[in-house]
Amino acid sequence: MSGQRRAAVGGPGEKTVERRKKRMIKNRESAARSRARKQAYTNELENKISRLEEENEQLRSYKWLPEDVR
Repeated sequence: MSGQRRAAVGGPGEKTVERRKKRMIKNRESAARSRARKQAYTNELENKISRLEEENEQLRSYKWLPEDVR
């Protein structure tokens, strides 16, 4: 083989590419879990806001009732 080089199969470059792919997949999965947690937390807060607004409205109407009716 004068002057020709063989392609490195399974060389260090291939391992690096494989590790990068695995890391990208793990990162994508982690980001998806994070977005799901954030969405669940946001939904929980929105539900709490609704309950508190309803409670506030009830208390406001209670405030205006005559004392003998309370």
